[in-house]
Amino acid sequence: MALMTLLPPPQGASVLFLALVCAIGPGCSGDTEDSSLEDVRPAALMLRALGDTPGQPAATDQPGVESPDWLAAALTHPTPSDAPAPYTLLLESSRDRRPAVRLPRGSRAVLTTSDGQPLKADAAWVAFDACLVSAEPGATEDLWVNGLGQVVTGRWRTIIQQVSQGHGAIEFERRTDGPANSALLVSTPRLLDMETEHPTVILITSDTHRADHVSTINPGSPVSTPHIDKLGSEGAVFTNCFSSINNTNPSHVTLLTGVHPRDTKIINNHTRLHVSAETLAEQFREAGYQTHAALSAFHLFDDVSGLGQGFDRMSAPLRGAVDGRGTLARAGEWIDEAKGAPLFLWVHLFDAHTPYKLPDEQMQELLDGRPDPYRDDVDLGLAPRPLPSWLAKSELRDPEFVTALYAGEVRYLDGLLGDFLARRGVDSASIAFTADHGEALGERGIWWDHFGLVDPTIHVPLVLRGPGVEPGSRSAAPVRQMDVGRTLLNMSGLNDAPFPGRDVREALSDEPAPEPRFALSAQGISASVELEGWLLELYLHDVSGSDSSPDRRLGEVTLFNLATDPRCANDQLLDEFPRAQRMRSALIQWLEAARSTGMTYENQEVNPAVQAKLAELGYTGGLESIYRWWTPERRDAGWLENPWHLAFEGAGTPALLR
Repeated sequence: MALMTLLPPPQGASVLFLALVCAIGPGCSGDTEDSSLEDVRPAALMLRALGDTPGQPAATDQPGVESPDWLAAALTHPTPSDAPAPYTLLLESSRDRRPAVRLPRGSRAVLTTSDGQPLKADAAWVAFDACLVSAEPGATEDLWVNGLGQVVTGRWRTIIQQVSQGHGAIEFERRTDGPANSALLVSTPRLLDMETEHPTVILITSDTHRADHVSTINPGSPVSTPHIDKLGSEGAVFTNCFSSINNTNPSHVTLLTGVHPRDTKIINNHTRLHVSAETLAEQFREAGYQTHAALSAFHLFDDVSGLGQGFDRMSAPLRGAVDGRGTLARAGEWIDEAKGAPLFLWVHLFDAHTPYKLPDEQMQELLDGRPDPYRDDVDLGLAPRPLPSWLAKSELRDPEFVTALYAGEVRYLDGLLGDFLARRGVDSASIAFTADHGEALGERGIWWDHFGLVDPTIHVPLVLRGPGVEPGSRSAAPVRQMDVGRTLLNMSGLNDAPFPGRDVREALSDEPAPEPRFALSAQGISASVELEGWLLELYLHDVSGSDSSPDRRLGEVTLFNLATDPRCANDQLLDEFPRAQRMRSALIQWLEAARSTGMTYENQEVNPAVQAKLAELGYTGGLESIYRWWTPERRDAGWLENPWHLAFEGAGTPALLR
């Protein structure tokens, strides 16, 4: 739920309020007579304008002077209208999103508590961020904080200030000598506890990363990942972690809400999370943490995903995706700026996703000693299906080399992580490394895509480091990626934070009783259940083959023994038909138990510009149902004669499926 609100000024006052509710506890300061949880009281900070400062700043600093188009565009709000509306700065090829208030020229404001009570001066510290948006390249301006000038530039800068005693805790002043045609923004102030040490918490998601392409998980991995392996040696490695869905935004929505896609109803990369949803970032923010998100793909940004709620700061490219080097550099800068204050940081890396575009140096290393992948005597073998657009543009013809490119991307990403993990502030942080989904490399006729719910597309890496995790520990017990958020909260001492899920660290000490792990595919095409090492997939629609997937029929079922066949090459349906009947029934029962959560906006329309950008990354639309997942009789008038129906539910036998 959105925490930030802009409150209207009281009647007769010229005031712009910016309210932040912060529970006194980790990351917050305040006086209480009793430290018990039931006696904890929320504190609120407000920016109150002083003197004749206008309450609603004008669009420009001088009457009659219009801001240039780019400046107006730099102060945009996301949609829909009931979503949080922070400023989004357009910086070169990226976007930087921050809840903030604009200080007019010549204005003064004071930071106070909502009830006017003074804060304890020797314990209370406040952090806030400031940025100057100006028509003048490289412009700077001093923001005067308690009489001391703080240089503000075109990038957000974190300023930490100890509170002085009294009702005027911190005074802000913007004088009149700064650059014309500019906007000075000050973000939500945050109470900090500088006396208690709180480790930085980092969630790293590697997009499209198969579990078997991490060498500490799979000793036979085609790529060595020494830096991810080292992180695992400092914490725990979970070798049997499954995602809940096989595409990017829905998986991250589930990861950051703890709610399965079956119930979020978000199964594509353009449905936006509703503002009423409770997110992991909001839980950390309410506990006094700064919350930042450094993203490598445009469609995870708030205006497409809705995942900005709870984050003080979010950056992403304007379109497409970017190399992880820049994303990690930005994340490192934010860690430095936090100066040890409590910080929750989400870092998303897109390098292992198609189009597998390696930097020139790494590409040359991969080419050395190999046959020419562009030669005419080889063929990708996808005919008669058309080539994916990214592959057609590459002119590559050797399928082995394309698969090697995927491994090369993982190797490159691991190298980037090595530098990041060694940074000061990261080396002592609590960290979860995982993926949103995997990638098929020919399994079940799926090439260089993540269509279908097979082990290569939903089996993801999971590495944890931090409190309660014994270095060098490992678990082969089945765990769920959607439980990572709950685990990070518990690792941070926030066990009482209201957030779904279970702590995956339990799998390190106990052998949990077998429980089914369910998944739903992108666009709601199929659903799956894994239990005791067997994986069953049920198709909820007829599917016409695409450039990356074969035809599938409504009701079609496959069954694989993952212990002996992790690549899902040998369908055991006919040999294990009674098992398939039980698992299919359990899966349908789970689908029919879907609940309404209100986590999407009704009748969302897809912005054509967003759809075009998604198409550039290889994402296309598809069939979906967000009300009932399993309705075969409505999808096929001939369902009662369908051989899959007859074999499982009618008078037929499994022989019908031969």
